[in-house]
Amino acid sequence: MGLEPFISRRGFLRAGVLSGSLALAGCLDGSDPVFQEISFEESHLVVRLHDEHAVEQLNLIAPDGSIFSQSAVATGATTVRIEMLDLREGLSSYDHYTPGKYELVAILPERTVTRELDLRPELQVVDVQQRPDATSRSDFAQLEVTIENVGTASTWVYEFAYRGVPSRRVEDRFFFGPGIPYLNKPSQPAEIILGPNETQTYVGTGLPLLFDAESVESCYEVIEATILVGVASGEVIEKSIQISMDGEILLSSRNEYACTDLSIQLIEDNTGYSGDGT
Repeated sequence: MGLEPFISRRGFLRAGVLSGSLALAGCLDGSDPVFQEISFEESHLVVRLHDEHAVEQLNLIAPDGSIFSQSAVATGATTVRIEMLDLREGLSSYDHYTPGKYELVAILPERTVTRELDLRPELQVVDVQQRPDATSRSDFAQLEVTIENVGTASTWVYEFAYRGVPSRRVEDRFFFGPGIPYLNKPSQPAEIILGPNETQTYVGTGLPLLFDAESVESCYEVIEATILVGVASGEVIEKSIQISMDGEILLSSRNEYACTDLSIQLIEDNTGYSGDGT
């Protein structure tokens, strides 16, 4: 299942945090006279050049062949930071790079040097549990989902939907525009962004485990459900889970209830997504 992301006029995002060098088509080593290291740091693609380089400008070419960015290199400078990702708190738009193969072109006085960068997020659901800090009926009806990014570029989770859960309010649909964060936690853009080789724990705003007491009132059931994870690059990943209910019944005045003790297991029948939709 895929969604077209809402993209602002700039059309691209800054990238998140990546510890270590970015995977390149061709290794960087001591024999490379230009590039020393290329990595993600927070919101930027960071290019470190050798001390004796003669680079005057760096161009980053997008997968469609257009120029993503042009950066002049000051004399003596060895580090260039290219903004790749922009998630603005409280606003209704953002910028997100298009996953795919980029070309980083170093322009020297008499030649150019090109390196290929493969920028693709790949997210996987690695853990699901009842919200551990729950203190209210609404909290107990929420799930905490841990996501790992095993790709080469950053993105973020913006919302959760569910299939097969008792609450129809969260059934198989997202409420806001793709990419706009709709989460209980985390709340800060720097924490929402999920960089390569990182994990992050998210709690959505929905109440997927809020039961209707008119149909059943029991905390001794086992159900299977599917979590739908909305990703800012426009993809949706799915993960099947088994929920075993136990504990006390917390009944509301609206004849809805949550259970205080849930055990959740991942069902290994789904995979994550790669940023190009494959």
